[in-house]
Amino acid sequence: GPVSLGARINNAFSSYAGYLAHTFWPVGLYIPYPHPGEARPLWHGLAAGVLVATLTVALFALRRRRPLLLAGWGWFLVVSLPTLGLIQVGFQSMADRYMYLPILGPLAIAVQLATDATRTLPHPRRVCTGLLASILAGLSVLAWTQQAHWRDGYSLFSHAIAIRPDNVPARVQLAVVHLMASEPVFAEQQLRLALESDPGSVQSWSNLGSALRMQGRKREAEEAFRRAVALEPGAYAPALNLAALLGGSGKIEEGIALLERAVQSREETGQGYLLLADFYVMRGETEKAQHARDEAAKRLASTP
Repeated sequence: GPVSLGARINNAFSSYAGYLAHTFWPVGLYIPYPHPGEARPLWHGLAAGVLVATLTVALFALRRRRPLLLAGWGWFLVVSLPTLGLIQVGFQSMADRYMYLPILGPLAIAVQLATDATRTLPHPRRVCTGLLASILAGLSVLAWTQQAHWRDGYSLFSHAIAIRPDNVPARVQLAVVHLMASEPVFAEQQLRLALESDPGSVQSWSNLGSALRMQGRKREAEEAFRRAVALEPGAYAPALNLAALLGGSGKIEEGIALLERAVQSREETGQGYLLLADFYVMRGETEKAQHARDEAAKRLASTP
């Protein structure tokens, strides 16, 4: 749901600290990082804000002697800004892929500090070369370990859940992997656990309905889809799935009312109109059915 401005600011400062931590200690990485919303303690953002302000003041004071430090820090702060969720998009609080460009700032600072620290040592170039080789070797091991988790969806989201068991989006995605593999029982297990963490998760209820329907438990599936639609009346997928179940049980009027609202969604690609046409046929309204089919054909033709 919507996240308040205060929570977004709290997340923004916390993300600065999180990205710095991931840059210099890249362990325990996973996707997705769910947005905590109002649940994140205020002190997280305050502590991160103090860290950012302290580093900014310190590097500004060194701007004449070491201008690269301030330049690198400024690059990191400014280029990261659009990724911090001040304008919230999606459910994530941060994402490691956002650091492809901003990370250049902290790395420039690290190079400058390493150069300064080794300048007075005997053979500073050799020392720096050895230090760099050691760091690259360590990062190579970490990268090799991390890429193993990206082998497939099961590995990726299982890894995320192992690190953070209350990661609802990861559990939902793992459930989708099971559904696509025709494993509805395993999908149901993940979705039940997701709902224990977040009973208001529309995606969890919607996918639970699909898992139950695949098992032939239509009454329970209908209830799950109803919960999803009740939580988010404009939710497209659960509305279509619920309507399909209603049609099978003869609840034509309720199904039509549901579909007539669902086809107004931005997600409509024609499938909703096709289903609505079938409902109109069941009610004996062939003219409306043909109009719905025509609209479906237009939508499907314009879909890539």
